[in-house]
Amino acid sequence: MWKSIATAFLLSTTLILIAFSISADFEENKEVCSIRFRTLARLSVALPGELLKLLNENQGKPSGPHRKLVKRTNFAASEGGAHIVETNPGARYASALLSNEEDRYLINSCNGEKWFVVSLSEDIQIDTFLLLSREQYSSYIKDFELFGSVDYPKTEWFSLGRFRANNTKEFQTFTLERPAWVRFIKLVYLSHYDDEEFCTLTQIKVYGSTMLSSLKEDMNSYSAYMDNISNISEAVSYTHLTLPTIYSV
Repeated sequence: MWKSIATAFLLSTTLILIAFSISADFEENKEVCSIRFRTLARLSVALPGELLKLLNENQGKPSGPHRKLVKRTNFAASEGGAHIVETNPGARYASALLSNEEDRYLINSCNGEKWFVVSLSEDIQIDTFLLLSREQYSSYIKDFELFGSVDYPKTEWFSLGRFRANNTKEFQTFTLERPAWVRFIKLVYLSHYDDEEFCTLTQIKVYGSTMLSSLKEDMNSYSAYMDNISNISEAVSYTHLTLPTIYSV
């Protein structure tokens, strides 16, 4: 909200100052000044919307070249403080999901519900989720839904998306269409491949931006866009405004 308020204030102040410069000569040329006021009115409506649109589009996106996941922090790593807080009854070795030991894995009967809840190591704006299945003689996850929450216990979760995994032993990456702030995630199985007795999952990884890193990225985007706004403001100022040809009706 503070970004919206700051944006509206700065832009409105700029437009008001330009309006004062126009009003000084209003009596001298009423027709021309009226056109300028109408131009400013259109800008005062359009520019804040475009600015806020740009800021929203940059939520959760890296400001520089795309960063490889291996260089990013996995917020679902047990060594960083992440832990399993709850699973479906009958689930075994769920903590293996948060380690790098590929010879350990979550085991469930393929019959019945399958889900687990993870407390991440920090509050983040999640944007990417990875999973890995390596056990040879078991069924792998197929369709699943990912939920998020900022606190726990939680009676209502918000959906982060539904996904379909491939029947493979390699890491699979799932990118969220809309990054969201979470501290807890819940993965719910919707279906699985094959008809083995047990369903296994070896490892998960979660990537995103912390509040501090997200703030820095937003401020960089905001600063760059305000430079463009400054140029636009100069273009519509009294001394630099180029007026369209006026035709009498």
